[in-house]
Amino acid sequence: MAEADPPGFCGSAEAAHATGAVVTVLRARAYGHVPFPLVYVAPAAAVLILA
Repeated sequence: MAEADPPGFCGSAEAAHATGAVVTVLRARAYGHVPFPLVYVAPAAAVLILA
């Protein structure tokens, strides 16, 4: 039987992905699209804070 991931693992991976998305949007200078990745990072940040 496989072991489960640590509690913050999924949240940290999602936070890293969303951070990369924000950086990509900023590098493309599409500042109007910055809030969209931030909506996805909020639950990941909550998982990391509460875990």
